[in-house]
Amino acid sequence: MLDAGLWSDARAAAARAREIFTKLDVSFEIGKATLLECFATVRAGDPSEAARLLTEANRRLRREPNSNWHALAHQAAAEIAVAQQKPKQAFAQLQRAELLSPTGERLPAIREQLADLAIDLGESEEVRRLSPSPAQRAKHLRTEG
Repeated sequence: MLDAGLWSDARAAAARAREIFTKLDVSFEIGKATLLECFATVRAGDPSEAARLLTEANRRLRREPNSNWHALAHQAAAEIAVAQQKPKQAFAQLQRAELLSPTGERLPAIREQLADLAIDLGESEEVRRLSPSPAQRAKHLRTEG
């Protein structure tokens, strides 16, 4: 639902999952559902509520040694910062996410977001390090020239 842009549906589904996991008293699952609700909430245009949800999710996730979910939490913090027009803060959050070396598709997604922000912030060295996509390289060339 998140990838399809169905923010309100994703938000409601994550909230329902959080309620179920709360009844079952499974803290890690509550944290994951809360984090997904956070993403849907910020994408729906409510960064203040998303920040509250992120705080709640982090409280539950920090007990777990799962770098993927910690990296995802940093990505959520970055999306909140972008929504609040704080690109440098978003960039720092994505750098923290990258340092966690998450597995699977998460790391390329983090690096793509980092490259976009590096271009916007004029961080040419970081853009080169991240090996951006052809579209991002074209954007970078337009902003430099």
